[in-house]
Amino acid sequence: YHYEGAGYDPEDGGCCAIYGDIDDGEVLKIAIVGDNSITLTGDESAGICFFGDGTLAISGNGSLDINAATYGICLQGTDGLVTIANSEITINVTGTPSVGIYSPKFLMISGDIKITSSMLGITVIGDGDELSIEGGSVEISASSGMAFSRADIEHFTFISRMPDLSEYYDLYKVLASVNADGTGAAEFDDAYIESYKYVKVRHIVDFGIAIADKDGDETIAVIVTEDNYNDVLGDGTVSYDPEDDVLVLNGYHYEGEGIDFGYYCGIYVDTRDGMFNLCIVGDNSISVDSENGVGIVLNGNGYKAIYGDGGDEDIDCSLDINAPMIGINAPGD
Repeated sequence: YHYEGAGYDPEDGGCCAIYGDIDDGEVLKIAIVGDNSITLTGDESAGICFFGDGTLAISGNGSLDINAATYGICLQGTDGLVTIANSEITINVTGTPSVGIYSPKFLMISGDIKITSSMLGITVIGDGDELSIEGGSVEISASSGMAFSRADIEHFTFISRMPDLSEYYDLYKVLASVNADGTGAAEFDDAYIESYKYVKVRHIVDFGIAIADKDGDETIAVIVTEDNYNDVLGDGTVSYDPEDDVLVLNGYHYEGEGIDFGYYCGIYVDTRDGMFNLCIVGDNSISVDSENGVGIVLNGNGYKAIYGDGGDEDIDCSLDINAPMIGINAPGD
């Protein structure tokens, strides 16, 4: 579906490309298949606009580009819900005012949303779980407003807020910047929420490996992800090659209670059905002092290869493991 023009004006309140009513308790589904686009040329326009307190559920494996002045996707009511699943949605709204997505409640299940707005990105009514992201990626650029906000209807104003991420299905990362184009983006800090013009919430791919590390006296589990695999702990002692499934220990030393993955251990590797490689470079040691402590856990039915790599200089390679129960535990077939 591709539309470009002035749009349909249902009630002299602005033009839109798709319009309708959703009563309380009803669910209207929009399935996005293939490439689709909506471009509205009027000064007061909305790409998709519905009225009522039902649910607008948008899903599908296609893409939708919306260009409008006032709203990209709008559900006007007091208790309605907009949900997004799987789809790739791009919204550009340029008017004053302008809101990428407006709904009393919003739920992102999966997919990708990118919003560029002159004022507001995603706006709901309420500051609790009315705005939730449980998966996928949301990237918002709001040049003169807020990425996420709630509407204070009584005082006709908008207040910055962050989405509820407590049900996000996996690891995620939130980046933010005071620049609308995202330059200088860093880890989100609540102290600057009123200043952020750019916010991105994205899924982080992890490789099913956890490494024990120390934060002061406290043991923490550092998950190997797409963001840190080249230098997992930030000190050059642990790295990972995802292409060949090789974990490299190069001067890694840990002593403490271990990380809890059923066993307290120094290194935990999730299920592998193919070949997993543990490469030892230089001197390394793991000492776990918990009662059911294990040095290394290697899960899965595949082969596990542990070997030293002394390099051109043929340096000695060693790994000393001290644990109450098992040094290397490799359950599986």
